[in-house]
Amino acid sequence: MFKIDIKGSKEPMDLRKVQLFLLERWVWIIVIVVFIYFFGLSIIDLIKIFRMYAAYGVLAIAAGISLISGSTDASLPAIGSFAAVFVVEFGEVWFPDAPPILLLLLPLIVGAAVGAVNGLIISRTKVHSFFVTLATYLVFIGGRKLIREGTLWVRHSDILLLTGREIIWGFDYSVALMLFILFLAWLLLNYTKIGVKIYAIGGDANSARLMGINVENMRLFVHMLAGTLAGLSGLIYVGDVGATSPEIMDLWLFWIFAMVIFGGIALEGGKGKIENVIAGMLFISTLDIGARGLGVPVHWIYFIIGALILTGIVINSMVDKLRDRLLLPSS
Repeated sequence: MFKIDIKGSKEPMDLRKVQLFLLERWVWIIVIVVFIYFFGLSIIDLIKIFRMYAAYGVLAIAAGISLISGSTDASLPAIGSFAAVFVVEFGEVWFPDAPPILLLLLPLIVGAAVGAVNGLIISRTKVHSFFVTLATYLVFIGGRKLIREGTLWVRHSDILLLTGREIIWGFDYSVALMLFILFLAWLLLNYTKIGVKIYAIGGDANSARLMGINVENMRLFVHMLAGTLAGLSGLIYVGDVGATSPEIMDLWLFWIFAMVIFGGIALEGGKGKIENVIAGMLFISTLDIGARGLGVPVHWIYFIIGALILTGIVINSMVDKLRDRLLLPSS
C-alpha cells in the first residue's frame, strides 16, 4: 500500500514505523556488530555470556523497571547481596534442615521486604529515590556484613546450587530464569493496566494522579517488585559461584546502570523498552570479556564503562529527539 504525495511520488506508508522500530532498537545493531567482532557467530560463546551475566541481567531488568516508573534504585545490588548472604546463612548455619522450597523462596521474600522499605520511605516522605536508595545501599551492605563478613560455601543446602546447573547444551537454569523474568516484565509493561500505570507515573506523576492513579502505591509496588528481582539475582549468584564472598555484588551498581542506559531506558522515566535491557547487558558484557581477552588493564575497563555510560546518555537524548520528529504528523 502506498501514499501518493502531490508530486506523484510514492512512499511506503509504513516507512516511519520501520524507522521508529530501528531507532528504538539501535543497541541491538551495535551489540551484534561488537559480538561478531569479538566472537564471530559463535552460539556457544553467546550462551556462555548469558550464563556468566544472568544475575546481572535480572538485576538490570529490575533497575529498568524502576527507571521507567521514574525511580532510580541505587540499592539493588546491595539488596541482592543481602538476600544471598541471608539465605546461605539461613540454610547452612541457622536451619540446615530447612525445606528446599523455603530456601528457594526466601531470597525473593527478603528482597521484596527490603524493597518495600525503599518504597515506603520514597512514597511517604517524597524524598528523591536516588538519595533514599543510596542511603539504604549502605544500610543493606552493613546488614549483610553483620550476618557474615567472610566467605561461606554452600555444602549442605544443595538446592541453592540449582540455578547453576545445566539443562541442555550449556544452557542452565540461571539463563532460563533470566529469559523468563524478561518475558514476564515485557508482558507486565506492555499488556497490563499495571504496566500502563508504571509508564504513566514515570512520564508525569502529577498527570498520573489526575488520571486517578495512586502514585504512592504504585511506587511501593515497583520497589517491592525490583527488590524481589534483586533477591532472585542474589540466588542466581549463589548458584553460579557456590558461595558468598566479602564483596559480593558490591561493584555491580555502575555495570547495571550502564546496561540499562545502553538498553535505551530514559533516566527521567516513562520511556524505554524493557527487552532492550538484555541487549545492553550483552553489549557491556561482550566488551568486558573482549577487553580482558585482549589484555586491557582493569582500570582501563572501568574508564571505558564510565565513558560508555556518558555516551549512552547522549545517544538516548539524540534518539528521543529523533523519535519526537518521526512522531510529528507529516505536512
